[in-house]
Amino acid sequence: MKDLKEKRLEDYFRELVSMDVQEKDGDMWFAASNRNGIYRVNTENYEIVEKHRFEGEENSECLLYHDMEIYGDRIFFAPHKAEKIAVYDVDSHEETYISLKPIEEKYRKSYLPTQKFASTFQDERYVYMLGYTYPAIIKIDAETLEITYIDGWLEEIEKYTPKHISYGYFTMGNVKRGRKVLLPMGCICGLLELDLDTGETKVICPAISMEGIGGIADDDNGNIWIVGRGIKPNIVARWNIQEDKYKEAEIPIDEGNCQVPFYEPLCYEGRVFLFPVYTNCAYEISVVDGQFKISRILESCVKERNRYSHLPMCTFSPRIIDGKIRFTTGQDGMWHIYHLESGQIDDFYIVDDENVEACVWESMRRIFGQSPNSVTAEGFYQLENFVDYVISEKNERFVTNEEKVGKNIYYAAGGFR
Repeated sequence: MKDLKEKRLEDYFRELVSMDVQEKDGDMWFAASNRNGIYRVNTENYEIVEKHRFEGEENSECLLYHDMEIYGDRIFFAPHKAEKIAVYDVDSHEETYISLKPIEEKYRKSYLPTQKFASTFQDERYVYMLGYTYPAIIKIDAETLEITYIDGWLEEIEKYTPKHISYGYFTMGNVKRGRKVLLPMGCICGLLELDLDTGETKVICPAISMEGIGGIADDDNGNIWIVGRGIKPNIVARWNIQEDKYKEAEIPIDEGNCQVPFYEPLCYEGRVFLFPVYTNCAYEISVVDGQFKISRILESCVKERNRYSHLPMCTFSPRIIDGKIRFTTGQDGMWHIYHLESGQIDDFYIVDDENVEACVWESMRRIFGQSPNSVTAEGFYQLENFVDYVISEKNERFVTNEEKVGKNIYYAAGGFR
């Protein structure tokens, strides 16, 4: 496995990662999270079969789109930073963009245009995109591309006085029960029950000790597993929805003030798996004699996250497919397939070498722009990556007033001590 110290700035754009990956006709499809692109990848050799750029965006822009849904020959991408919903036609190789309606004044204060949508799901011919800070659920007819906005729930959650919209209106996962679906809410300790036929909604508040809900999944045994979000989110809960019984356990979290520790639970034949977002360990939960047994897993590949990366998540897009968990580790950009029956782990990279240099310069320009500042906090770039840029023969200088350089360094360093 590649040592983090050997990872150069170019590698952050070469080695692709994604927040959501799905398969169609034996190939993997995804929108890259660390650069601009739609990718189709062969699942036998993990080489790129075809790729396309999202229009009007820089090569280096990260997290343009989050989750995705495939319906027939159309792929629907939920915009995170991007301005519009993207629909890609696999046959014609054409992209269609759907504009969003403007945000009402009363919701603008809590709206972050760089975090519009995250989670998605599909029901029959409809694709649903769940607002993270965009104040609506969007229902798209996958055949006609007609849009319906579902937002009556906004007034309903006001009674719960949500103070932390930054935790997300809707987080990760969902549980379908007949023609209704339960959607986790990060801003309150609640689930939104959405009637898929009528569009009517109802807030359900489970009796669990969480500030917000980070994700949910069902285990096919009548239980809903829930992870927390917000202050002290180190709780995992099992809710038997038929008997309305709850059981909670604490999960070790190795980072202070970690408000988004895990993705939604992954359930497989009596085992529950938790993969880290902004903490550094993956866990397996089993139930032995009615008690939770919590074990740390995958220590050889799930390492401490790189807080200085463009994307500081520990892992990306954990999904269970045919008895295997596929995920990516953020520290090294490596993809992994964890075989749940044998315990075997397969590792590989998905690499795009094209336009890497352009991605580096675009990325640096966003930090420096035309400002006279010639320094930047290490929270943006690690020192070795910054030096890579400075000493490059092709480096363009952005310092417009060299007399200010010393003063900039002085203030960036907090003054002499």
